[in-house]
Amino acid sequence: MNSKQMERAILVAISWQQGMSGTASRVRDYTPTKALDWTLETGGAERHLHFLANRVIPFVEARFRTTAKKRTFVGNSLGGLFGLYILLNRPTLFEHYVLGSPSLWYDNKALLGQVSAWADNQQNPSAKVFIGVGEKETPLGSNITHDLVGDAISLKSQLAPWRFEHLDVKLMIVPNADHEVAFPTVVTSALDWLFAQPPSIP
Repeated sequence: MNSKQMERAILVAISWQQGMSGTASRVRDYTPTKALDWTLETGGAERHLHFLANRVIPFVEARFRTTAKKRTFVGNSLGGLFGLYILLNRPTLFEHYVLGSPSLWYDNKALLGQVSAWADNQQNPSAKVFIGVGEKETPLGSNITHDLVGDAISLKSQLAPWRFEHLDVKLMIVPNADHEVAFPTVVTSALDWLFAQPPSIP
């Protein structure tokens, strides 16, 4: 922003609930369904979405010079899963979505399984969605059980952006990156895609 290569923006970060561990709060708030095989509480995404829409966004808008235009959600891992949940349930709450290494495997891919039906029921959705994942985020690439790369490719395909004039979906696979390494590249690339200023003419 200081170099005028990106539009000015306000960054709003949401922490975990006081009195809970970060992991427990994150798992509860970002998961859309109750997974019976998890020991931590799950399935609180709808409540967290209500908190964002009715508490956080009005709080920010009342205190800062903001606009709903280009409002952007950024989430990684379970946060990326939660971002997809918002897109499917309140698509106009944000105009842009940055989904870093989304945990689409959660609860036997329950949310990923809803995407095709969502796309079939849309008239003309309007959003820009950036999906980013590390090349090594597969069982073969690193010591993980789930194929985040395959799931990310499936998500882009099921969103079917070619069917809609105002739905723009970009998929980035970060070379030689695992789950811990990918996100910084994903988020900087996404912000450049969404907010880059055209070069000035001398």
